[in-house]
Amino acid sequence: MVIVWDLDAPKEYHYGQFSKEVGEGSLVYLHNFIDVEEQIAKDESNALIVVTTEKKFSFSAQLNKLVTQLPVLIFTEADKKAKAILALIVNHLSLTQKAENESEDESSSINWSESLDYIHENLTNNEFSLEDAANHSYVCKWYYSKLFKKQFGVTFRDYLIHNRIERAKQLIMADNSITDVCYMVGYGDLTHFGRIFQKKVGMTPSMYKRKVNMKKAI
Repeated sequence: MVIVWDLDAPKEYHYGQFSKEVGEGSLVYLHNFIDVEEQIAKDESNALIVVTTEKKFSFSAQLNKLVTQLPVLIFTEADKKAKAILALIVNHLSLTQKAENESEDESSSINWSESLDYIHENLTNNEFSLEDAANHSYVCKWYYSKLFKKQFGVTFRDYLIHNRIERAKQLIMADNSITDVCYMVGYGDLTHFGRIFQKKVGMTPSMYKRKVNMKKAI
């Protein structure tokens, strides 16, 4: 599946020629960022193509997050010739989609036991990233991300956060300070750590620590 995000075209406009050349279900034409984000979240897309008539296009903070999930191609000053080239690119991506999907079934190409061990070894590393995990398995980050989601049912990011927070809870119960715990589970910012902890646990690290201490006192 290839997503085409046209920043300039009205919502009712469609690339009919692309649908014809690429084949039904191979391309999704979208107009706004929310739809793009929702489509990518389904984890069924191979690439995102951004088209604009402007001379320059700057990545927003939101779009930067999407770049880590799949390849992004940007076409600026997109006249008729540019859109014709775009049609060829989309067609090529569509033709290779079947082969890519078949290769995804070969999840045995990644030693998941070793990969998970590597992830857990780096929970304390604030710089650890999807790309690091992918490089360890000798694959590109997009391929690794897609296979990871298929293998475990969660994204790499969610898996990393879950395990860091679970370790944080254990360290708090062992009476470590909240500041020490923050750095011991790979977060370089106490406020950011507290926000993620509260989102996942339902309370701040300090509240969780008080709760643990109250149970110990009983």
